[in-house]
Amino acid sequence: MKHPIIQEVRPATNNEWDDIWLKCPYAIYHQSREWAEIWEEYSGGTIRPEPMILYFSDGKRAVLPFSRQQYLGGIIKRYISSLPDVKWGGWISSDALGLSHGTALSEYIKNKYANIKWNLNYFDSIVDKIIIPRTRTHDHYIISIDKPFDEIYKRIHKNQRKAINKSMREGVIIREAGSIGDWKKYYNVYKEYLTKWGENAVEVKTWKLLETIYHRRSPYIKLWIVEYNHEVIGGRLCLLSPNVASGWGIYVLKKYSYVRGPSYLNYILIKYCCENGYRWIDLGTSGNERGLIEFKERFSARRIKSYKYEKYSPCVTYARNAVNRVRKIFHI
Repeated sequence: MKHPIIQEVRPATNNEWDDIWLKCPYAIYHQSREWAEIWEEYSGGTIRPEPMILYFSDGKRAVLPFSRQQYLGGIIKRYISSLPDVKWGGWISSDALGLSHGTALSEYIKNKYANIKWNLNYFDSIVDKIIIPRTRTHDHYIISIDKPFDEIYKRIHKNQRKAINKSMREGVIIREAGSIGDWKKYYNVYKEYLTKWGENAVEVKTWKLLETIYHRRSPYIKLWIVEYNHEVIGGRLCLLSPNVASGWGIYVLKKYSYVRGPSYLNYILIKYCCENGYRWIDLGTSGNERGLIEFKERFSARRIKSYKYEKYSPCVTYARNAVNRVRKIFHI
């Protein structure tokens, strides 16, 4: 039997991108057209979606939902498989692709893109079998929604179950954010986290980015707000695809840590995903912070080794090295 080959490549239409993303079992929100357009708006056009659709000789197809990032007025260009950089990316397909399809796609990516960063998607089972140069990157923590909620709840460490009950007894309320004011209060809580971690923060958000996200009014974006004594004390932003819920920022004001808001937020997220047919929860990376790792593991999250493929032209490599030297000299 002949291996399928790529016969046609062209820019993907909006409808093609949306349709394949909705039907792809391993797609994450960060591979959606909506997310790429958010970053295009937020970046002022320096990041632009450039999705390609590829047709195979056996009739199957896939989309590369990549974005192009440009520097120095467009002189230097880099392609990104997902945004921000620590999130998984790569192709999506509504067809059942095999290893030969994955090999053809990875060869196309390696040959087509001179400057590319591609975080290999754990949820795509064929990616791990592909022979491609890869380096270790930030580990992710995944909860599998493979049982009813009551059974998954029993997997949670007893200390975290106690923490959840404490939140309930304290009268903590978790609700979906409504107004832009809720989002602003969430951002103000986040700023306390940023003050603590500074340049060591795994990801940095700006109010402009959160405001851009809010104005999409998307059913695939949820912000849960934590209220205590009529005050917003924290929240969690979650980005949804049909099968994967990706947590992106869980913060609670330090002075209210005793009401155990993060534990209650995880409880709400797990319950929501069980009730709405999700297969996985991605709790994200932990920046090698031991306390955060233990917190996630106590919710039965498994550590997943994550890998990336990067390729840069000599010109871009020289520019990147120069920038890194400047940052090292001036501590920026």
